[in-house]
Amino acid sequence: MILCDREVELAMDQGRVVILPRPDRALMDSMTVDLRLGKSLDRWTFSTPDPAVQAGVARLQLRRLREAVYYVDRHCRKWL
Repeated sequence: MILCDREVELAMDQGRVVILPRPDRALMDSMTVDLRLGKSLDRWTFSTPDPAVQAGVARLQLRRLREAVYYVDRHCRKWL
């Protein structure tokens, strides 16, 4: 959905769109809001992945790959 500047302001007034701090009117164009970063940017630190979670993701990916191969084998053989 693309909102014009008046619709963005109305949506912010009604709380349907929240931008904190609220941008100055000079930073709004006909269909854009210029979001400026502050003087500093927070750095994220990511925790070490859990090996059990990684193994579960690998099993899920393998299962999806097997399902895709089965589907192709069963439904698309006539085109191969």
